[in-house]
Amino acid sequence: MTDELMHLLDKAHGFAKNDEPIIAFSIQPQQTVLMSQAFAKSAPNITLEIGYENIAKQYFHHEPPTADELEYAINTIEDEIAKVTHQVPSGLFVCQDKAIIHLAKLSGVTTEPMQLPRTQLESLFSQYAEIITGRPARERDGETDVSAIFYARLLILREMMHHLKFSQLLCLG
Repeated sequence: MTDELMHLLDKAHGFAKNDEPIIAFSIQPQQTVLMSQAFAKSAPNITLEIGYENIAKQYFHHEPPTADELEYAINTIEDEIAKVTHQVPSGLFVCQDKAIIHLAKLSGVTTEPMQLPRTQLESLFSQYAEIITGRPARERDGETDVSAIFYARLLILREMMHHLKFSQLLCLG
C-alpha cells in the first residue's frame, strides 16, 4: 500500500498549488492509511484503526444500519481521527480508491479529474441518512447500496473530510 500511496502523491503534484501539502489516503478493510511528505520524515504514514470492514462488522447489524448504529460508528471514527488532527496539515486531499470514486460519482461529480467538494459529500450523506429514517431511496443508476460496507466507507470519508478540515477531495483514477 505504501508504494501505491507514494505513486499517488507523485501523480497529484501537478494539481497542488505552490507548496501546498498533498495528503493521500486509502480506506482499507481494517485501517485507513494517510501519507504525505508534509508528515514527519520519521513517520510518513499515519494509520487509523478504522477500516470499512471493521467498522461495518462492529457497528452495523442491519441493512441499512439503524440511526443508533450509525451514531456509535461516527463516535468511534471521530475518536480515532481526533488522535491525529494535529499531525495532518490542510492541503490537497487525494485518493484513487475505486469505492471512493464511486461515492464521488454518486455525489454528482462528473468532471475529470474528479473533485468532490465536502458540501456535495454532505448532501450524499444526508440522502443516505434519510434512508435510515425510512424514506425511500432515490433512483440512481441501478440499485441503491444500503450495505454496511457502503455506509462504513461513506462515514469514514465524511468524518475525515470534516474533522481534518478538507474542503474537497481530488479523486485520481
